[in-house]
Amino acid sequence: MNRNKNIYWKGYCHEVRNIAIYNIQQLINKHGYIVSYHMYSDMEISISIEIEERNIGSLYGNLKQYLDMSDNQEIESPAKTERLILFSITFANSTGDMSIESPHVPG
Repeated sequence: MNRNKNIYWKGYCHEVRNIAIYNIQQLINKHGYIVSYHMYSDMEISISIEIEERNIGSLYGNLKQYLDMSDNQEIESPAKTERLILFSITFANSTGDMSIESPHVPG
């Protein structure tokens, strides 16, 4: 296995976006660390995950129970080598509009 390559995962979520992001974050934090993330409207989020190679299989298994994972490679390895997972999640119930309502503040 080439341990220098990044891992690319794609997931599809049918849950409410804000609740799903919180739950996915909790799952990731059990196995690795979120290095960065970027939201693309309310349709998609891209997450960079730093994780020990030995924890990749359990993270994948936990995410697969919560998300539809598309053609992702599951990795089983006892190595403690750090890997980077580039994980893209699409939300099925999105509208394409990520406007945030803010209350009117006098002044």
